[in-house]
Amino acid sequence: MKKTLFAAALLAAALAPAASAKTVPQMRNEFVSACVQSATSGSNGLNRQLARTLCGCTFDETAKQYPAAQWKRTLEQYDRTGRDPVFDRRMRTSSEACVRRHVRR
Repeated sequence: MKKTLFAAALLAAALAPAASAKTVPQMRNEFVSACVQSATSGSNGLNRQLARTLCGCTFDETAKQYPAAQWKRTLEQYDRTGRDPVFDRRMRTSSEACVRRHVRR
């Protein structure tokens, strides 16, 4: 259940605004904030600390799959279109790895 909630939160957070003038650290902060807000809402939400850990881990793990310059462009493009199957797949894979690492110890 938590894995499903977290995956839904990630998709919502990935659509959070990220203007091209922003830096990657600013985009990360916005992503984590939106992801935490989404992951902790509702009666079945995650606790805030775990959500922050999972959201930050997911962003960082997904970023490792892109060269630095391409990562920023990918975030900006996804913000504009909301469509990128490769990005979606990589983010989902990263989130699953983060859940295994931080929840299933």
